[in-house]
Amino acid sequence: MPILSCRFFCFLLFAVCIAIAASFGCASLRSRSAGGTDISPVAARSPQANRASTPVLYPVREELNVVYGHAGGEDLQLDLFVPKEAPGPLPAVVILHGGGWATGSREAHRPHAAVLAAWGYVAATVDYRLVPRHRFPAQIQDAKCAVRWLRANAERYQIDRERIAALGFSAGAHLALLLGVTEAKDGLEGEGGNPEQSSRVQAVVNISGPTDLTRPDWPPAIQLVIADFLGGSREQLPDIYRAASPVAYIHRGASPVLTLHGTDDPVVPYEQAQLLHAALRKARVPSRLIPLHSKDHGENWTAKDQQRSVAAIRAFLEANLRR
Repeated sequence: MPILSCRFFCFLLFAVCIAIAASFGCASLRSRSAGGTDISPVAARSPQANRASTPVLYPVREELNVVYGHAGGEDLQLDLFVPKEAPGPLPAVVILHGGGWATGSREAHRPHAAVLAAWGYVAATVDYRLVPRHRFPAQIQDAKCAVRWLRANAERYQIDRERIAALGFSAGAHLALLLGVTEAKDGLEGEGGNPEQSSRVQAVVNISGPTDLTRPDWPPAIQLVIADFLGGSREQLPDIYRAASPVAYIHRGASPVLTLHGTDDPVVPYEQAQLLHAALRKARVPSRLIPLHSKDHGENWTAKDQQRSVAAIRAFLEANLRR
């Protein structure tokens, strides 16, 4: 099984989003026409509409391979999906892929970003620098750079700078959490671009993400993945392990978090979700933990699990990003 892979999460979110769209009596997402930049509309609620109102269809405009920054000798790229007819300013969602910080691509989440855009969100699926060429903190520096780019281009894309969320899968969820709990003073901003903008997000969706890398009870195979990510073992680099752990930064002003996690996850132990939830609650930060009983890192999630998860994600985003 690929370690910290986003493959099963890609299936999870895409399948359920399409199911929800179909339940609204609308056509499913069509593939992009040759040479075009528009995507057929999927059922979505207007940002200003009552949640019980009839769903609205938002056509979606896509911009692929957008350079959002430069770091480590590389152009950093994202794919952007924008509702064409939704009244702005609009909330935005940054999507971060999984893959053990070493593999994965923003392209896998294009369908998810398109669905979010059809619901009325500006959605960006983001690539970040990968291990082994680039170790921590390169990955979170890139994620922060992507958020700053969205704010710097807020007027162009009708983005509300005060309503940005991060949604991540596995290793991507780890980065999403760091976006939600760290501040500029923590020294993780990097030099990718737009330093005048804030990299903070207002909400985080954490799907099976690592939260405390300092724990000694990680599965042996995952300990090797983490060591590759950080450049050495926990005994060799205790300060870096702490600096890479979202739980180390939790404070009263951290962003609200929704966590979904399988209780039998053999890759990222369920205890990681419990530690995060307890620390957030102790700091009086809004946190909701949804345990998926007897489920693993995504392989055995059922349609019912998927439906429950996507409904919770949508409700969480609406509660924290809508005005």
